[in-house]
Amino acid sequence: MNTGSGASRRKKAAARVDELRELLERYNYRYHALDDPEVSDAEYDRLMLELRALESEYRKTADAQTRHKVEGGFHARPWRRGHP
Repeated sequence: MNTGSGASRRKKAAARVDELRELLERYNYRYHALDDPEVSDAEYDRLMLELRALESEYRKTADAQTRHKVEGGFHARPWRRGHP
């Protein structure tokens, strides 16, 4: 087993997790606080699923403060008829 490639994958996954968290936090703020969505609900959902998958596969990247886990955080996007 090549541990170097495993470490490299974990490092890339951790960087992607950080990127996704930043993006999702920004998108949540724009959606909920500003009522000015930057991405479609489908794109947001795709990114959230990617984050959850990475956190599941690389448990050390999971963060108790991840917005989709925080009670009272901007974790749910309300459904609105006609909203992109």
